[in-house]
Amino acid sequence: MVDKTTEEFQQEILKNIKLKNTSVDIYYQQNVYCNFKSDRETPFSVSLNLDWQKIFLFYRNKSEIDNIGEMFPNFSLSKQDGDNVYIYDVSTLDFAQTCAVFIKLAERAEQYFSERPVVNSRKKEVMSGNYIDTSGNKITAPDNLRNCHFQFLGGGGNEVVIHPNANLRNVFF
Repeated sequence: MVDKTTEEFQQEILKNIKLKNTSVDIYYQQNVYCNFKSDRETPFSVSLNLDWQKIFLFYRNKSEIDNIGEMFPNFSLSKQDGDNVYIYDVSTLDFAQTCAVFIKLAERAEQYFSERPVVNSRKKEVMSGNYIDTSGNKITAPDNLRNCHFQFLGGGGNEVVIHPNANLRNVFF
């Protein structure tokens, strides 16, 4: 892999990635990663480790990923021994190829989890795009909202629909 810094990888990825509900962050100057709200109480991560030249896919609490083939079809992933972590080796790829693979995996993770209900954390959440949880709460919203949050404290079956052309800022539901 080309000798690049995490900041260079982050900038290249940010330039080309099309994520709606997450960010691309740096951890300890060696990892570029995305965390996704998942169908469990813990986020799912796609993480590029520059020192080890691998992309790691895992739930943050290291719980079992029982449907990895469905989540990432057409990717040759290996499982790390003793861990519930899947790996894509990028050691033979150049800078552009590594960024492209990371972007495909991150966009696929976002697509996969956007199609499934997430666990209602009962905490204040950022409102950015559509949302559905395991309690049947649903939000239909554009992804251009700024500083908008929501919280479903209990119950279920609540639905919030925001007009696609709404330009909401600094709102809490």
